[in-house]
Amino acid sequence: MSELVPSYRTVSRAPSVFPDRRLAARCMLLASLFLAASSLPRPAGAQSFPQKPIRIISQYPAGAIVDTLTRQLGQEMADLLKSSPVRYQFCVHAGAIHGYALPDRDIYDKQAAERDWEHIFAMFHRQIPAYAA
Repeated sequence: MSELVPSYRTVSRAPSVFPDRRLAARCMLLASLFLAASSLPRPAGAQSFPQKPIRIISQYPAGAIVDTLTRQLGQEMADLLKSSPVRYQFCVHAGAIHGYALPDRDIYDKQAAERDWEHIFAMFHRQIPAYAA
């Protein structure tokens, strides 16, 4: 029975006999301590979101339900986000009953369409960095 139970002498000699196991145990201990420390809660700095003004562009006729709801939404956003202004921009192509007229229509305005596409592509370049490349 005494042969099955390791003595102190056997345990104390184990690191000298198996140095790689000792190194592995140290690495595992350090890794577990690092993982435990990384999961501890730590204070996060408050982000000032958003840093730029919020711009709401409505491309529907003034007085329409979409225009009215968008203005109310913009006002509520301005009240909630006091740190950044909310700008409301009304943009309708001349003669169109909504924000965009197709090129084959007689009310098509090429300058307004190019302006709209410029805004759309600028938004893509800001939001999707890979798109800019």
